[in-house]
Parts: sequence; structure tokens; C-alpha cells
Amino acid sequence: MLQSTGGTECVNATSGFVQSISSHLCLDGTRQGFVGANDFNLLDWYLGYGLTPSGPSQPQEAGQAHIRLFKVAMDSSVSKTVPLFNSSPSAYFASVNNMIADAKGNGIMLNPIIGRSSNYWSSLTGDDYFTVGSKANILYKTKWVAPVVTYYKNNSQIAWWEIAGEPDCCNYNSTRIGQIVAWATDMAAYVKSLDNNHLVGGDWSGYISYSSTTKSLNFTLWDKRNACCDIASLHPYDYNGALNPIR
Repeated sequence: MLQSTGGTECVNATSGFVQSISSHLCLDGTRQGFVGANDFNLLDWYLGYGLTPSGPSQPQEAGQAHIRLFKVAMDSSVSKTVPLFNSSPSAYFASVNNMIADAKGNGIMLNPIIGRSSNYWSSLTGDDYFTVGSKANILYKTKWVAPVVTYYKNNSQIAWWEIAGEPDCCNYNSTRIGQIVAWATDMAAYVKSLDNNHLVGGDWSGYISYSSTTKSLNFTLWDKRNACCDIASLHPYDYNGALNPIR
């Protein structure tokens, strides 16, 4: 994190959790900026699924490199993680807690993607995960989102929740995108109903905003998709080097 001493917007942000005030991220009364990195499958090592290099070395190396935020997947290796969670929630939470402890010991906050695999949940019920109220959607909420979010709602090492990883990828038509945006709106509200401490973010594909005409990003579509959430992350791919510098 990079503390900023300018402005007074954050002086009352004393909850111990990251807050969004006047377009600033605030923590412990000061503005904050985060230098972050993606480490989606970090949890695999702690769950015993293997990772090279070993799990604890990654937070250590990141801390030394002044990385202060890791984006991780809470359902890493979902086909193994969810059955483990169903059979032994204590084993799952112990693994996540070890990951969080290592991150904290190296000055890193976590930005967890609650879930990434729509296909997995649809395969269990035979219907569409992105349809609000579907069997897959309800199963995902009740059997995964609710217990995970509720367990960590008071953990201040979590910076904020991401509701998915690029749910709008890839090449969906406008009807499908509208359905996914409705899903995101519903999911963000559901997470907030479980946890009033953490911000909720959307994690969107960078391709939605790229204009081949201007070779630049148009944030209008992105803003519309992320209206559900407190904070957004965008993956600004280089589009084969075609993207003009962002000013």
C-alpha cells in the first residue's frame, strides 16, 4: 500500500476495513493506493494440490518487491476444492487461513475472487449458472458464496471481494452480456447482504472497452457493467500492441 497524506476525505475511515470515499480508497484514516499482482492459484499449494514455487515463498518474494495486494481465487482448482469444502470445511478454512497468515506476515492484503467456474456449477444441476434464480445459481450461492463470505466477513486482511473472474469473457452477444450484468447485480447485492464490512468489486474483461477505430479504451461500457459494485478491476490487455498509451 502507498499511503497518501493529501486531502481529508479519509479521516473518518476508521473501521479497519478498506472503504471507498469520494472516489478514494481509504484505510485507517488515510488514502491508500495498492501495488498489486494476480496470483490466482496461490491457494492450490495450501490445499496440497502443488504449486511451483512453493506457496509461502510467493508472499515473501512479493512483499520484498513491495507488492501489497494479491488477487487470488477462493475456488482454486474448483473440481477439487468444492468437494473438499463439502467433506471437510475445517480443512478448507485452515488452508485459506494459512494463506492469509502468510500474506499478512509479508504486508500483503488479499483480493479474493469468490468463484470463477460457471461451468462447474452448471454441470451439477444441468442449467445456467448466470440465470438468476436457476438451480445452479442458487446452489452456488447457498453452498459456496454464503459460507465462504460469512466466514471471512470480519477479516480485515481481505481488501475487498471480487464476484467473479471476467464473467463477460469471451465474445458473448448483447443478450448474454445483459444476462451476465443482471447476474452480477444480483450477486453483488447478495454478497453485501452477507458482509457489510468489505467492498464488492467486479472483475471485467478488458476487451469490452477497446476500440479498434481509436485504438484506445472507452470506459462507458465498463462503467455500465460495473454499476453493481463499489470498485472495479479491468484487464487492459495490450491488444497485440495496438493500444495507445492511456493518459
